[in-house]
Formats: sequence, structure tokens, C-alpha cells
Amino acid sequence: MKKELFYLLGCKGDGCESSFSYTGKEIASLSWRCRNCRFPLDDTKQIDIKIEEEAPKYLAKQRPLTFSAFFLQQLVWEPFIRAIPASILDRDMYFGDVIGPDGKRIEDWLTCRCRYELFRRGTKDVMLPTICKDCGYVRYWAGGKWHLYPTPPEDVDIFLCSGGLLFRESIYQYLDMEQWRKKVYVTKLTVANKPLDGLDLPPFQIPRDLKWVAEHPEIERL
Repeated sequence: MKKELFYLLGCKGDGCESSFSYTGKEIASLSWRCRNCRFPLDDTKQIDIKIEEEAPKYLAKQRPLTFSAFFLQQLVWEPFIRAIPASILDRDMYFGDVIGPDGKRIEDWLTCRCRYELFRRGTKDVMLPTICKDCGYVRYWAGGKWHLYPTPPEDVDIFLCSGGLLFRESIYQYLDMEQWRKKVYVTKLTVANKPLDGLDLPPFQIPRDLKWVAEHPEIERL
């Protein structure tokens, strides 16, 4: 039986690394993310971010996908992602605004989150998982043969995964990738029959599995 394909998309650029227009007090007041690991909390949906003066011009060169390391957030060019039917986007994703230095929304750019974040598992240079001591977010990285495990939820088609966006093949077909192949990394993934890294991990990074976290006191907390 042919295995279902998933497509992981990531930006080829360096991401949106410019200094963002937040004071230390404003950063401390961002209630949507964990103060320790900085990853968004599970109940976070729309995230609006402000960016500095140079970023609007920079974003124009980053179409259709980039990443904010400061906010640990995906940014997506709206005409690119809106090729997917609205019913699927509304079910699987949450979008927010990117605000320029003039306080106005930067046209055609969105922040995006998904209901689920999956592990991209590997076979080489496997980083032992660590757990955020405050929120329970599990960090993990591995190289080698990338794969998914376990099988993603059947009623979801779009996921966050390893700093990128993961699409089922049936949904990936909606995206006009021909004009963007030089700007976006595309990795094909399948679901393995067992975890090839040999590790016991929770099924998702988001939502956090606090029961799994409690059952693994031996894993390092950071």
C-alpha cells in the first residue's frame, strides 16, 4: 500500500531577523507566549506582531514564507496561503496581522499558527528531548532520514512542523509551487511504522501533552 505523502515547507532565507519594535516591558507583557521558552501557549490563536522600519521592504523579498526567530513565528504571504480553500484554513490555522512602524497592517502578510505542531523525527545526530520547566513544551531535533510518527490526526490537513508548514499531499496541490521553488525548501515526509530515533515522544509538540510530561520526570527540564 502506498504511503501518504506530506510536504514540509520552510523558507530558504535567514528569516525575519530584524530588531522588533518592542520595549522590554512590552515583551514581558506578551501573554500569548511562555516567558521561559518563548513558544506560544496552547490556547493562543491570533498573534499580531509589530516590526521595525526596515522590515516591510525586507518582507517583500521573502515571499511567500519566512520566519521570525524573535517571536518563533511563521509569517506567510497571504495570496500564497489563500489558494487553499477557506474551509480548510479556518479549521486548521489561525492568522494574525503584521504591523509596520506606522501602526498600520502590512498588506498581504500574516502571522500563522496551527492547531497541531508535529515532530519531524530523524535517525542521526538525535538531540535528546528537553522539557520547558514552565509550560511543558518538548524540544527535539534530529537529522538523517526525516519522517513522521505517529500518524497525524485524520481530520487535520495543515500542521506546524520543525519551524515550517506541513501539508498533506491533497492540500499541497492547491499551492502554486512552480514560481516559488527557489524561495522555499520542500521536503517530502511519510509516516514510519515505528519511531526510527528509538525515542518515546508525545504525539504532538502542540498541544502540549502534560500527562506525558508528568510521566517522564527523567527528562531534563530547562
